[in-house]
Amino acid sequence: MIWLRPLLERVAAAWIGYDQGELASVPPGHGTIRASAMPGLVREAYEDLVPPGFDEVGIDSRDARAWLAQCLA
Repeated sequence: MIWLRPLLERVAAAWIGYDQGELASVPPGHGTIRASAMPGLVREAYEDLVPPGFDEVGIDSRDARAWLAQCLA
């Protein structure tokens, strides 16, 4: 699917680049994720959940997987 890769790129950029701002003073474990942990969490979700989910419903994720292997590895 030609739309899947750009969609995943934009979503990853939004999650990885979010501004934690006022959340910096919230103690760990209180519903916040540190900005430094976000790239690893996004990568893990993209490897374990997102492409397999699209594959499960018959949407070809090969292009998205190729992007993932090259950009988020």
